[in-house]
Amino acid sequence: MEFGRHSDIIASAMDAIVAIDESHRIIVFNGAAEKMFGHRAAEVIGKPHDLLLPERFRARHKAHIERFSATGETSRRLGELGEVVGLRVSGEEFLVEASISQTGSSPNKIFTAFLRDITERKRAELALRASELRLEGVIASVAEGIISVDSDFRIVLFNPAAEQIFGRSREEMTGQPLGTLIPERFRARHEEHMRVFAATGKTSRSMGQYGVIHGLRAGREEFPMEATISQTGTGRNKLFTVILRDVTERVRTEQARRDLTEQLRRLSRQLLETEETERRRLARELHDRIGQNVTALTLNLNMVRGGLP
Repeated sequence: MEFGRHSDIIASAMDAIVAIDESHRIIVFNGAAEKMFGHRAAEVIGKPHDLLLPERFRARHKAHIERFSATGETSRRLGELGEVVGLRVSGEEFLVEASISQTGSSPNKIFTAFLRDITERKRAELALRASELRLEGVIASVAEGIISVDSDFRIVLFNPAAEQIFGRSREEMTGQPLGTLIPERFRARHEEHMRVFAATGKTSRSMGQYGVIHGLRAGREEFPMEATISQTGTGRNKLFTVILRDVTERVRTEQARRDLTEQLRRLSRQLLETEETERRRLARELHDRIGQNVTALTLNLNMVRGGLP
């Protein structure tokens, strides 16, 4: 048999190798296949290969092999996306990444499947996807705008809060330069700020002088924002994430407070000046009135003294 020349390679292969003849009976079952399915090679050689599959998939799998045989192709992937469901001797089902090849011609055609157990990988992928969904849920629900850009500063993430803040949709902004959201007179300075930040290697920092920068809404209205930026990855895979908050009302309130404070300062200064003016006026009046009274009294006293013997 052709496999005899390569029996050592097949036996030591890391991937499971299962070969069947045209009657779909197993003729090769290597050590990795024994470990994967829990069957001993001696127990399965000569038996239908569908004992390695859950019953509900057996007819479909057999038809797939027959169609593959008719195509004359040398190899192809098995199942949707190259994945099939295997069945261990214990009855446990598991996911297998599989490809199949055919050699020879009828009635001596041989089909060889190369299998890899991807159970752990799928679990990891599912866990990662669940984590991504949770993160997407958090990003979608937070009140702050979250925008991520790639190493070319083009937008790859634009959460619902950012849509509301800027009045632009995620579909509209994905792939657009971040500078689109900044007034033109600030764009060059902002891009330079990001390049300097990228070069520092720091994980995060505040954006803008005093922590406030200017954004640009869809209607060309400018508004103040508070923003921080973080970076992850390296080189062309670097990702920058900006978390921002519209602080228009806060800035208005602070400006109103500053205006009120200045107004109170002016009023206080005017009051002090008015008090000082009034004090001087009263002093002059008192001085003049007392002087007049003293003068009149002096005259009266002189008159009285002159009339006395």
